[in-house]
Amino acid sequence: MPAKKYQVELTADEYQRLTQMMRRGTQGARKLLRAQILLKAAAGLSDEEITQEVATCVATIERTRKRFAARRLEALEELPRPGRKRCLDARGEARLIAEACSPAPGALALRLGGKCQCRLEKILLCA
Repeated sequence: MPAKKYQVELTADEYQRLTQMMRRGTQGARKLLRAQILLKAAAGLSDEEITQEVATCVATIERTRKRFAARRLEALEELPRPGRKRCLDARGEARLIAEACSPAPGALALRLGGKCQCRLEKILLCA
C-alpha cells in the first residue's frame, strides 16, 4: 500500500488538546469525530481500520487528513455550509422562539383557527 499523501503527526500540545477534548465530550459530534480520526491516524492506523472503529467512510477520513495538513487543529472547526443565509440574528431568533412557544392571544388564536403555531415561524422568517 502506498504511503498516505497527508500524514498526521501531532505535536505533544495537539495530542493533549485532542485527548482532553475526547475525555470531556462537550464538543459537537462532528468535532469529536474529527478529533477521534486524527488521534487514530496519528497512532498509525490505516484508513480502513479507522473506518471500522469510528463508523464513518474513507472519504471523511481522507478529507479530515487533508484539512489537518492545511490548517492543523483548525481542521476540527466547521466550514461554512451552503444554503440560504439566516434572516434573523440571535436576538430575533430568541424572540421568535418565545413567541412560538407562548400561548396565542385571543385575536391571533381566532385568525390561526387552531392551526399549528409553527406557522408563526414561517410568517416571521423571510419566507
